[in-house]
Amino acid sequence: MKIIAAILRPLEKALNKLGICTTVGFIAGAITGFLLFCYWMNNPTPAPLTPEEFWKAAGMLWFFCFLTILFILVVFCRFTIASVFFQTLLNTLLSSVLTTYAVTKWELWEWAFLVGVLIGLVIGRLLCLICQTLKRK
Repeated sequence: MKIIAAILRPLEKALNKLGICTTVGFIAGAITGFLLFCYWMNNPTPAPLTPEEFWKAAGMLWFFCFLTILFILVVFCRFTIASVFFQTLLNTLLSSVLTTYAVTKWELWEWAFLVGVLIGLVIGRLLCLICQTLKRK
């Protein structure tokens, strides 16, 4: 446990500086990418997804990420549901769909976790910047 805490400590400091939106995007991308990577590990030569299969997969990944992150934020971080519901909904939707799209379109199955983390960080940071801009006005 001490090793895991030592690894996560710098990550925690970096994500705290970037804001809650970026943290949610990071977690959503990481979960989506990890699950896509696990799918690839069980099925090393996945067939291309039809549009219907793509939306089913992206929807299931989004719903799982949304519920997981909402649970983490409400139970462990003590946020109210009203304060994080819509930002979590939008952030996980964009992160999950774009990660699923990038991984399946360009067949980045081996790199799905990293692709998810990067897409989640970018989406989360953009949403943070949009929120900060809207608060100023």
